[in-house]
Amino acid sequence: MNISKRVEEFLDARPQIVTNPENYRRLCNELIACDREEVLTCFERRFQLPDEEERARAVAGVTRLYGREATDTIIRRINDPSIVVRWVVCGCLHDYGDARAEFALLDRMNHDPDCQVRGTATSALGRIGVMEVLPALYHVQQTDHNVDELGHSPSSYALDAMTTILRDWVVRQIQGTPPKQFEEATRSGKLTGQVNAEGIPFDPEGRIQQTERYSHVPLAKLGNGWMSMLDLQTSLNAPFEIEVAYVDPSCRIERILVFQHLEDGGDVNWAGHTILDPSVMKR
Repeated sequence: MNISKRVEEFLDARPQIVTNPENYRRLCNELIACDREEVLTCFERRFQLPDEEERARAVAGVTRLYGREATDTIIRRINDPSIVVRWVVCGCLHDYGDARAEFALLDRMNHDPDCQVRGTATSALGRIGVMEVLPALYHVQQTDHNVDELGHSPSSYALDAMTTILRDWVVRQIQGTPPKQFEEATRSGKLTGQVNAEGIPFDPEGRIQQTERYSHVPLAKLGNGWMSMLDLQTSLNAPFEIEVAYVDPSCRIERILVFQHLEDGGDVNWAGHTILDPSVMKR
């Protein structure tokens, strides 16, 4: 079977990822074993097809096949005339992308005519985690309130993206035996963190608003919670609270992050909560 036929069979099997995962994995592994340049040439031909759905399917397929190693390939499709294709590219860069996608995603976040594409690009920047994009995310959070058909806006995505970047930075700082205060300079600003409390008596069911320390925090001041399998080894006594801030001449971004260790969490071992405005803890 030639490689072009293998690529077509692989793409056609994508819906089987749940119903027939063994067949899908087999087709995936067979393609990975083929010469990569020949496989990518087949995908490049598919990127030129007139059908936007086929182009989008090819973007998702090559990303599924090579993961982060497909970043350079799919970035070239981020300015596709189709909203669908641009949205799929941004979504794939969210799931598998790396810092090489920073500038392409910034361009889509700031200039794409479709707010869903802008929002997905914004979310991808948060997932990639380049600290230098924080000022740009802050600007979007303040200004881009257009709502897509699902009720989301680039502003709301930017709010979450900033929290994700700050949280990931904090996780790196608190590995091992961290100091109670820590900081790092970026090209244009500075990140600071401070451990405010450890061993917080928490609600047994993990409800932050039922925990005495946080019961006065308005619901509107709470960001999204999170749960993950996190490679975090720290001497801090969980649950612990960390206040983090990014400051530069254009903006100030502050959060309080609360980390909980889950002893029997199954597929996850850490959970967390976000307070968007640390000043509520000082009232």
